[in-house]
Amino acid sequence: MWSSGATLLALLLVLVRPALGDACVLTMGSRYQLRSDTVDWTMQISSGQSCIRGLRHSRVTIDTAKLISPPQSGKVKLLGPGFSYTAKSDFEGQDSFTIQVSGMLNGIRGSSDIRITVSVGPNTTTALVANPTVVSVGQPVTLTATVTPSNATGTVTFLEGTTSLGASPVNNGVATLTVTLPSGTHHIHAHYSGS
Repeated sequence: MWSSGATLLALLLVLVRPALGDACVLTMGSRYQLRSDTVDWTMQISSGQSCIRGLRHSRVTIDTAKLISPPQSGKVKLLGPGFSYTAKSDFEGQDSFTIQVSGMLNGIRGSSDIRITVSVGPNTTTALVANPTVVSVGQPVTLTATVTPSNATGTVTFLEGTTSLGASPVNNGVATLTVTLPSGTHHIHAHYSGS
């Protein structure tokens, strides 16, 4: 039983995980239909970095994947219904490659070509700090992401799990976002996307 003069203090703890600044981002422009169609996807990655991504979506069963046009400034390896792309360490700019997938969608067999345009940017790192890390409910927390090199431009998205808390532009290597979070422990990370 609470007395009429009692106050309830709820605390929230903000834990910062390492930032995800060097991961690649693959964006599907549109989904392929396995009807001899060609779709365009884009990828962002840093020089010298590698990433692995899948090619499946919804009800697609992929029987084969074939590299029909290799990249000029990187390396592609087919891995079952996916691929890995590694950017050359001394390259920055545009690269592209095409993968043909064959399989079944909604009980109909066919194939599609996936053209992937890759934007290779400088190798970056991102550090994230929360201030303060322990607050009362309703008190704002400022998240600060520092991107190296300091002349990097683009956007940092602040996330809790896969939920975006917001995004901020990078100015002089720094992006900040002030948020108010509900009671509890929060695991926050940042994702840098160069421009």
